[in-house]
Amino acid sequence: MRERRPWDGRWLVLSVPIPETQRQLRHRLRTRLTWLGLGSPTSGLWVTPDDTKSAAVHAAIRDLGLEEQAFAWVGPASGIGNEGRLLEEAWNLADVEDRYLAFLGTFEGRSAEGPREAFVAQVEMVQEWRRFPFLDPDLPRELLDHDWPGPRASAAFHDRHARWHRRAQAEWDRMDRAAGPRP
Repeated sequence: MRERRPWDGRWLVLSVPIPETQRQLRHRLRTRLTWLGLGSPTSGLWVTPDDTKSAAVHAAIRDLGLEEQAFAWVGPASGIGNEGRLLEEAWNLADVEDRYLAFLGTFEGRSAEGPREAFVAQVEMVQEWRRFPFLDPDLPRELLDHDWPGPRASAAFHDRHARWHRRAQAEWDRMDRAAGPRP
């Protein structure tokens, strides 16, 4: 999760139509833009409330050879339409929220007594956590209509990771020594 800063109300909007016949290119574009946190409310249109991603989006478009068919702009919403509906159509926020709540249910109160338990818990937690940067568009607080669980989940992750790290590392070192020398 990025550091929270006040949102200036500006959106980065990208239009890049790719025909259905070019599925592989559409997939590559979707992968790149989703990783950057953009959402697609409708085919060929991508949005993010983080206009600082302009250079990274331009690089993705350039790398995929789509500069001739893409157009982007940055600015505030005009007041036409409903930003809440835009969010729902661009990202599956309900699914992301459910995943955060499941993560919290599993790890927020979890304890690990010994080195082996700490190692197992940390590996399981990291496996679950590593999906969130791809799933969560990290929207500004101003766009969320309730207490978003992302920051709480992030705090739980970092707290548990710090608590378990020393014991988990000790277990890793023990397993490494037990495995013996490598060829």
